[in-house]
Amino acid sequence: MPSSTAQAACAARGLPRGTACLVGSARAGVDVHLEMRALQQGRIVRGYVQGESDVQTFLPRLIELYRADTLPIDRLVRHYPHAAINDAVADMLAGTTIKAVLQIGTA
Repeated sequence: MPSSTAQAACAARGLPRGTACLVGSARAGVDVHLEMRALQQGRIVRGYVQGESDVQTFLPRLIELYRADTLPIDRLVRHYPHAAINDAVADMLAGTTIKAVLQIGTA
């Protein structure tokens, strides 16, 4: 991830006020090294958590959409027993599931 973060910061060559939005996460202690030229001319590197949503309004709206059957969570999420972790990863990489959820303590 650190190299892709640096690449994102540099991707806006010719667009001096570009913004790289980081939506993933990394384990604690991961450093990102950027060449200062990547940040000059007003470029921005910004991290986001949960889409920067307002939880007080966003979660009730998601629940409302789910109850109205317009948010297909059941089609996006697939549960796997912990022992099937390799299947979960393979399905994510193949695109057959969007969000694999491992159930710890299940066979």
